[in-house]
Amino acid sequence: MVAGAVRPESYDYFEKEIIRHVVLKDRNVDPRDGTQEFTDWAALEASVTTFLKE
Repeated sequence: MVAGAVRPESYDYFEKEIIRHVVLKDRNVDPRDGTQEFTDWAALEASVTTFLKE
């Protein structure tokens, strides 16, 4: 993931299960724990800055 968050309070039961078993399959994160932020803002800023300079 480059940028994103999991906000399970806005998902129905099936969407939560897809997030849990597909999107977060290899991560030790349970979407039932609430909003989880995955964006590495510093890395994203560096990538965008590099892209804009090229």
